[in-house]
Amino acid sequence: MSEARKVDAVPTGTEGAPAPFLSCKTAEDLRTLEPQDPTIPLVIYGDGELQGEKSGELAARMRARGIKNPLVYYVPSRTVKPNERVQFLDAGGDVLVDARDVGPKTKDPNQDVVLQIQVRSLLQSARERAGVEHTKTYEFGITHNLCTASFLANGQRLMLTPYEYKVLEGYFSERGDTSAETRVPIEALSRHVYEDELYDRHKEALRSAIMTLNKKLKAHGVRLRGMGVHGQPAGYELVKT
Repeated sequence: MSEARKVDAVPTGTEGAPAPFLSCKTAEDLRTLEPQDPTIPLVIYGDGELQGEKSGELAARMRARGIKNPLVYYVPSRTVKPNERVQFLDAGGDVLVDARDVGPKTKDPNQDVVLQIQVRSLLQSARERAGVEHTKTYEFGITHNLCTASFLANGQRLMLTPYEYKVLEGYFSERGDTSAETRVPIEALSRHVYEDELYDRHKEALRSAIMTLNKKLKAHGVRLRGMGVHGQPAGYELVKT
């Protein structure tokens, strides 16, 4: 699978879970890239193998091939000249992030807060233009913002680790709308978090994560309650404390 077909994510520590983006890092990625969900930003890495490519030409090629995703040109190792930035924007690019934006110590894209901010902003704008729902509201005042990849409880942001975010996201994803069955099997949560069927390997870590998540939910009057069958946790349900 081409790197461009993966969804990368930038961890943001206490800022919550990362927002998704697509990435192009090699000439092969660019050659094999196919139209994707047009609301998800595409980050083109201008360092490494693509260092000799001109950003404006890259943007023009993407647009000519029908790639409608917001385009981010990411080149943290150098300062881009003003005319190159203009050429990139004129060719259909959206945001150019260079050494002036990231600072001299920020070389790892997985730790680049500026890049994450730009991705979140583009994602939200693209979803709004496309009329795509980017917030979902659930019972007990829980709101999920899909653009910023965060949860709010009664209007206050839950400061979750990426792991805790995945657990809560998995609960609502598996449960569906509020009229559906509210109990979610713990095996389903495991599949959502780990993307495999190895529940027995992950169950202790998953239960531990749910315990820490519940400490944060408790302050807002809710928790994920384990529902047992023959003494074994069979699933979880969001309830009032």
